[in-house]
Amino acid sequence: MNEQYSIGQMIDKSIFKDEFNYYEFIKDIEIGKLIEVEGKVVSKKLQNTKDGKVFLLITIKDKTESLRIIDWFKAEDHDKIINIEDIIKVRGKSVIFENRPQINLDKNYTIEIIKDVKNQDKYIKTSNKNINTLINDLNLNIEKIKDPFLKKLTSEILLKDKKIHDLFIESPAAITVHHAYKNGLLEHTLKVLMMAENIANNYEIKVDKDLIISGALLHDLGKIYEYKITNTGIEKTENGELLGHIAIGLNIINSKLRFIEKIDFIKLNQLNHIILSHHGEIEYGSPILPKTIEAFIIHYADNIDSKIAQISEIIENNNDINNNNSNWSFFDKRLGRKLMIKTQEDL
Repeated sequence: MNEQYSIGQMIDKSIFKDEFNYYEFIKDIEIGKLIEVEGKVVSKKLQNTKDGKVFLLITIKDKTESLRIIDWFKAEDHDKIINIEDIIKVRGKSVIFENRPQINLDKNYTIEIIKDVKNQDKYIKTSNKNINTLINDLNLNIEKIKDPFLKKLTSEILLKDKKIHDLFIESPAAITVHHAYKNGLLEHTLKVLMMAENIANNYEIKVDKDLIISGALLHDLGKIYEYKITNTGIEKTENGELLGHIAIGLNIINSKLRFIEKIDFIKLNQLNHIILSHHGEIEYGSPILPKTIEAFIIHYADNIDSKIAQISEIIENNNDINNNNSNWSFFDKRLGRKLMIKTQEDL
């Protein structure tokens, strides 16, 4: 067997190129295998062990999962050539470390930077909801608005402006946190509206149902210009960095006032307040706290949907990675906790 190689050569696994299995998606890699996979660099950090050995910790991702890469052999060299958002090809052995998959980079391999990325589908998810159903729901909800000013304003923005309409349908709701995929913004918006209406209908306090509809539909409007979809994933735009989606959304709304003959400034201020306050707290990015019942309702509906989306993705990802061998997720920094990923009935 392998008679053309010396014993020394056979010990050096790197000569057997066919032993490295190429995986199209990170989610599909098998533990304990010699693998080759591509991904987008989302973080990198040179670190030292307790005995002073330098290593490079890289995190890559595609649309299916993220993956930690450890380089023990060319850490400083690779750190100099790799940048955040680069698409790289890595090769090494897949292992489990701290209950999650990790690639220990092959000692003879130099990381390859992929310059020409043609397969956008590798890095961008699409909503699993039927897009025609979502669009129809958007139209039906705008039609429900009875207030002439709010109906006219919402229609001018989301229906009559084709560029905004198309971006609103295609845009993601985030880069990583929740609904970070094509059509994610529309899916999230409609879910927020559904929950906000349910909350409003379950209390005797008087609630302006038209403000609930317009406010929910427009609360994240600015995200159409805050994010952009590229061949390598979702990225924040320059306007997104400089202004953020709350300010961008207000600018869009106010730019459409010229198409409305009779402006209801009371309703306009209340709508603007919903958008300004929907993050709920100053430290979470809202310049003002919610001060109307409609603003409170939309803030909490938005918060619930974003949290449930995060939890659902964490449970799904951990189930796939752990092959159902663990009852708990990895620690999630954003939520500040682990999550139980099995119910008592599953145990």
